[in-house]
Amino acid sequence: MAFLEEYTLLDELGQGGFATVYKVRHNTLGYVRAIRVLNAIIAKGESDATYQKFLEECRLLLRLGNGNHPHIVHIYQPLLKEQRAIVEMDYVDGQDIIHYLNSQSSFVEIEDVMNLLMNIGSALAYCHHDIYKFCMDREEDNLEDDPQDGSKLLIDDATRKRLLQKYRVIHNDIHSGNIIRREDGTFVLLDFGLAIEGDSVVRSSRRKNGAPEFKAPEKWDNDALLSTQSDIYSFGVVLYEFLAGRVPFPLDKNNSNLVEAEYLLGKAHKETAPEPIFELRKAAFERTHPGETYVKDYPDWLEQLIMKCLEKPLDKRFADGRELFDFVKSHVSINLLGGSASNSNDSATVKALKNENKILMQQLETTQTQLEECKKRLKEYESKAPSEADSKELETLRNKVVELEQTVEDLEKKNALLLKQLELLQIPAGGGSDDVVAALKAELEATQKALADTRADLEGIKETNTSLEQKIKALQSENEQLKKGSAPAKGGSMLWQILAVVFFLAAGALGYMHFMMGDKPSATTPTEQAASADFSAYEKEIASLEQQLKAKDEQLKMQGGNDGEASTLLAEKQAELEAKTTEIANLQSQVESLEQQLDQKGGDSKALARKNKEITDLKNQIKAKENEITTLKSQIDTKDKTIAKLEKEIQALIDKINDL
Repeated sequence: MAFLEEYTLLDELGQGGFATVYKVRHNTLGYVRAIRVLNAIIAKGESDATYQKFLEECRLLLRLGNGNHPHIVHIYQPLLKEQRAIVEMDYVDGQDIIHYLNSQSSFVEIEDVMNLLMNIGSALAYCHHDIYKFCMDREEDNLEDDPQDGSKLLIDDATRKRLLQKYRVIHNDIHSGNIIRREDGTFVLLDFGLAIEGDSVVRSSRRKNGAPEFKAPEKWDNDALLSTQSDIYSFGVVLYEFLAGRVPFPLDKNNSNLVEAEYLLGKAHKETAPEPIFELRKAAFERTHPGETYVKDYPDWLEQLIMKCLEKPLDKRFADGRELFDFVKSHVSINLLGGSASNSNDSATVKALKNENKILMQQLETTQTQLEECKKRLKEYESKAPSEADSKELETLRNKVVELEQTVEDLEKKNALLLKQLELLQIPAGGGSDDVVAALKAELEATQKALADTRADLEGIKETNTSLEQKIKALQSENEQLKKGSAPAKGGSMLWQILAVVFFLAAGALGYMHFMMGDKPSATTPTEQAASADFSAYEKEIASLEQQLKAKDEQLKMQGGNDGEASTLLAEKQAELEAKTTEIANLQSQVESLEQQLDQKGGDSKALARKNKEITDLKNQIKAKENEITTLKSQIDTKDKTIAKLEKEIQALIDKINDL
C-alpha cells in the first residue's frame, strides 16, 4: 500500500463498507496510533464529495477534542495521500463492548457496568451540553464580558440555550461496537461518522441511520426527529445489553427476509416494553457460574435509569446527557447502592479515576521534559550574543511555550474532571470508602502539585524569554548606532584621572589624621587607647580602599572604560569622600581640644570624668562616621561592578565594529 509508506503496519483493527482501520507505527517518529483509511478512491482530489464528507466528520471530531475529554477518541489532522483519505487517531487498546460481552459469556461484573455508565455518561454530557464552553467565540457569537468579572463572558439562559443549539453534538450511532473497553476497565466512545452538529447531519457510514438494534423509535419513521434523546435511547440499549447480557429487542437473524426482520424490530422498538432485567441477568449468571445462586447485585435506581432511557415518547426520557449524568451523580453521591453493590461501585470508580490520574501524570512528565529542553536551549542563547538566527529560534521557542501552556491548560481540565468525579465518592462516614477517598485525594494533590510545578517552569521560561528579548533589542539599537558612524568609547584616561584625584584626596585625609595622632604622646587612659585603636583600624580600612582603587585603576588602564558614565559615578563618590574626611577632621580637632583641657584640669576627678564622657561621645560619633565610610566603600564596590559591566559592553561593541 503506497499510501502507507511512512508507517509500519502492525494490525488490521476493523473493516467496514466505508473505511478500514489499521494499527500502525510511524517509521520516523516511532509513535503507535490507529489510522482510518477510506475504502473509496478519491479521484477528484480535495473537491471530491466523498472526501468533503470525510473532512466534515474529521472537523467535528477535532472540535470535540477542544475539551480533551478522556472518554472520547481523539483524532489528528486528516490527509489526502495517493488518492486515499487518511486520518490518525489514538490507538485504544481493548475490545468493543460486544466482543468483551461475548468473551464473558454475556455476564459482566457490576463494576464494569458502573464504569460504562460513568464514563460514557460523562462523554454524552460533554457532547450534548458542556462542549459549547470550549467552542464559543466572543465575536462570532456576539458575547459580552461579565461586568462583575472581566475574565468571564456574560451568558444568560437565553444565550446559553442558543450556544447549546449551535455547538451540541449528537453522536447518532451509539451501539456496542462503537464503545471500546480499555484494558484498565475504562471506556471510550468512538466513531462519530453519523454525528449531527447543530442541525447538520454528517453521513459517512454504510448504515443509513445506525445499527438497527440500537435505533430510537422516532428514527424508524422520521429522520428529521433526531435529537439528544435519540442518543439517550441508544445508550439505554447499550446499558441494558451490558447488564442483562443481550439487547432488549434482538434482530431475528433466522428470518431469511431481512426487510421483514427489520420491520418487526422497528415495531418492537416503537410499541413493546423491554423485559425486566433481573431474570435475564440471573440466567446469564447461572450459565457462567454453575451451581451458584444469583443474588441481585445492582441497585434499583440503575434499572430505573435504563428504563427511563428506553421510554418511547421523547419527553419521558432524559433530556440529554447532562441530565442523565446528573441523575447518576445524585444517586452515587448519596450512596443509594446497597450492600455489595456499593462496595463494587466504589472500587470500580476509584480504579477508573486512578487510571486517569496515572495517564495525567504521564502527560505531565512529558510536558515537563519538553519544558526542560526549552530551558536548556534558552540557557545556550544566554551564554552568547544573540544573532539574527538566534532571534528566529527564540520566536520558535516562544511558540513552543504557547503550546506547552495549552497542554498544561488541557491537563488542568482533566484534573478538574477527576476532582468532579471524586466528589461522587464523598459518602457519609461508615460508608466503607473513606480510606479509598483519602488515598485518591492524596494522588490528586500530587497531580495538582505537578501542575503547579509545570506552571512555575513556564513562568521561568517567560522571564528568560523577556530577558533575552531585551538583550536583543539593546544590541540591535547599538548596531544601528554603529552603522550610523558612532565611535566606541575610548580608553579610560579620564576615568584614570578621576580615580587619581579620589586616591590623593583619600591619602591626604589619611595623612592628616596620622599627623594629628602622631604628635600626641602615648595614650594614658583606656578611653584614649580605644580612640587610638579605632583610628588605627580606620587607617587600615583607608589603606585597603587605596589598594582597591589602585587595582581598579590598573584594570581600567588595561581594558578601557566608559569615561562619561564612570566620571559621573565617581564624581558623586568623590564629593561624599571629601565630606566624610572633613567631618572626621573636625571630630579629631574636638578630641585634641578635650585632651588639652584634661591636661589643664590635672587631678580634678569630676572634671576628668566629665571630659572622658565627652571624649566617649565623640568617639561614638567617629564610629558612626566610620560606619558611613564602610557604607560608602560598599557603594564604591557597586559602582566598580557597574564599571566592569560597562567595560564588557564596550568590548562587545568593539568586537561588533571589528566584525563590521
